[in-house]
Amino acid sequence: MDAAENVGILQFILKMAVTQAGQEVITSQAQHDRWVDETDAKMGPLLRGQADAMISQKALAQARAQLGESELDSKEKSKKVLLGMIAGAGKALVKQVYETWREVYRKEKREAEIGRNTQQRSMLHSNALPTTRLSNLKQ
Repeated sequence: MDAAENVGILQFILKMAVTQAGQEVITSQAQHDRWVDETDAKMGPLLRGQADAMISQKALAQARAQLGESELDSKEKSKKVLLGMIAGAGKALVKQVYETWREVYRKEKREAEIGRNTQQRSMLHSNALPTTRLSNLKQ
């Protein structure tokens, strides 16, 4: 080794080893950079897809919440309409019952009056009959 030092080969070999190691480092860095670029190219769409999926999940959750609120509002409105119809039907029923009762009352009142008139006529005729018979007998 002493002889190699004297000739300067050792220095040359060390320079070549350092140069070779540097070249290997540069090659490894370039290879690493290519791998990072390829991985980014492959993973980029996947990561964007995952982000889009998260955004879509949030939008879906909001849409479901709005739909639930809308359904609840619709149910409440339908309930109010039906309750209004029931209340209106109750009022209409009371009105119809009253009108029917009034018609029945008027009809019975007319029938009673007709019955009284008929009875009065009948009594007049029955009272007049003996008188008419007597006058017919006298003649």
